[in-house]
Amino acid sequence: MSTRIHSERSLLLQTQATAVRAHALVAQKLPVALTLSAIILSIVGVKL
Repeated sequence: MSTRIHSERSLLLQTQATAVRAHALVAQKLPVALTLSAIILSIVGVKL
């Protein structure tokens, strides 16, 4: 019983660590993505 709880807890910790890593990656990439989308939108807006 305690082994199952322990494995579930370690799985949860792994999932949280992965989520934190993914969040950090998104936080690094987000300014670039926002800049690119702003440039694209301004170009499209000029053409419209």
